[in-house]
Amino acid sequence: FFQAEDGIRDYKVTGVQTCALPICRHGDASDAALVAKNLASEFVQVRLAVAKALQRLHDPAVADLLWERLTGGKEDSSDVRTEIAIALGQYPTPAVFQALVAALSQRELAVNVAALDSLRTLTGQNLGLDEAAWLSFYGSTATPFEEGRMFVYPTFVRRLDVWEDRKSTRLNSSHLVISYAVF
Repeated sequence: FFQAEDGIRDYKVTGVQTCALPICRHGDASDAALVAKNLASEFVQVRLAVAKALQRLHDPAVADLLWERLTGGKEDSSDVRTEIAIALGQYPTPAVFQALVAALSQRELAVNVAALDSLRTLTGQNLGLDEAAWLSFYGSTATPFEEGRMFVYPTFVRRLDVWEDRKSTRLNSSHLVISYAVF
């Protein structure tokens, strides 16, 4: 359950957060609209879980909801706006492009970097945090998304330490088999 600042416990918050994770992992595009409804939740934890879930659920119907939350002044949390900017990297539309360019001027660096990364994914260009350069690029080409890359859900990858073996380590049958990949 969620312990709010005023001491009230809210079981709905944990329920939505708990449901968002399996839906995003095992759901499909038809689930995105259902999950996206919770972007308007009063609880930042729910909005954050939903924004992360929408990075995995691709449905063009939710793109407008996402970019409006990013730039329309409807979202106070920079953490949620950062996750929304990441999610928008999978929607090559003019409205999304404009919203991501507008997000480059927000105060929070995390939002700026996420918007920049999504713009690079959508267009294949690297014009930095310069809004004018992005708008000039967009106006100078009829196909701004032609060189875009495929959106890949961001995952955590850690580098192996010096003392870790880069090959598979096999223990006896009573222990877990541990495998390491080379990155």
